Amino acid sequence: LLDFAGTGSLTPSHVAGSSPTITFTRSTVGWDFGSNGLLQSFAVDTPRFGYDQVTLAAKGLLIEPAGTQILATADIRDMTTANWTLGATMTRARTSVGADGVASSATRLTAGAVAATNIITTLITAAASSRTYSALVRRVTGTGVIRMTQDNFATNTDVTALVPADGAYHLVSLNQSQLNAVMGFKLDTNTDAIDVDFNQFEAGAVASSRMATTGVARGTDLLLYTLGTWYNAVQGTLYTEWFNPANNAATLAIADFNDATSNNVINNYLTSSTIAGVSGVDGGVIQYSLTAASITGGAIAKSVNIFSANNFAGFANQTSLGTDAAGTIPTVTRLEVGSQVGGFQLGSYIRKIVYYPIRMNNAIAQSLTA
Repeated sequence: LLDFAGTGSLTPSHVAGSSPTITFTRSTVGWDFGSNGLLQSFAVDTPRFGYDQVTLAAKGLLIEPAGTQILATADIRDMTTANWTLGATMTRARTSVGADGVASSATRLTAGAVAATNIITTLITAAASSRTYSALVRRVTGTGVIRMTQDNFATNTDVTALVPADGAYHLVSLNQSQLNAVMGFKLDTNTDAIDVDFNQFEAGAVASSRMATTGVARGTDLLLYTLGTWYNAVQGTLYTEWFNPANNAATLAIADFNDATSNNVINNYLTSSTIAGVSGVDGGVIQYSLTAASITGGAIAKSVNIFSANNFAGFANQTSLGTDAAGTIPTVTRLEVGSQVGGFQLGSYIRKIVYYPIRMNNAIAQSLTA
């Protein structure tokens, strides 16, 4: 049992046999919200157990791919620099407590009387490519519309609903493919004010965890467990519980057994924010691959992979992923969490993994995913 959300630890419990060797690596610091609701940095090779910054509920273990912050370091937390251009009726001051609890580390933006010039923007000179602008935003006063842009407000995205008046910082983001992006914020209503911290601009369709410096700012999270006498080479059941990415269109790993290659794998994964799957590959040949649209983006999801020779099945959120009555079991050497052979990082939180050294009855296995 790996109860990451429950224990905040990588150490397994209920191990029948020799305990596995645990290896966790990340070549850089990483950021996430701690149990006190404040954003904090985690040292090199230190796992991140994240919490909801409002409810303080444990989310689980965050596993992400490497990330590159495109914004200059000075502009990430300070929107009073020369690179940020202020509209005629917007005012700014770096006087607010930041998402990490540090005084005068975030920028307060206050709207004036003319909505069209209540803006602040910065320019990134680059070819058009799918990139995501994101920031942590806290509402200070007012109830008016908060907008984001990447094209200097030729178009914009209304993020008002993502920033409730609860005193907490909330993540807002906008994905676009824009030549020479001019990105920033606009406030529609006079005297409205927001605090903004940890601006981020990065490649890809989804905002990742915060990066406080420019360049290659976050290394890849990699978590491995060696197999021991607790592992059954001929049958088993692999249960996973995770916080499902809200906007995903790629194949991502939740947990899998492998031999450090993609030739021998037993895998729980997803192909989008709505489709979960289980599969097995032996000697480079797919033995079974079962998927179904059964999960919801932005919510907790559960899946189970049950396997023995010629008898495979899977379930996700109680929905059957299908069965397969032909195939062999690969020889594997390790359990990899949130990635597969160093890639396909989930980019989200793993809450729990349970391995049973038996092939469960289908109905019992399905009930695990309720």
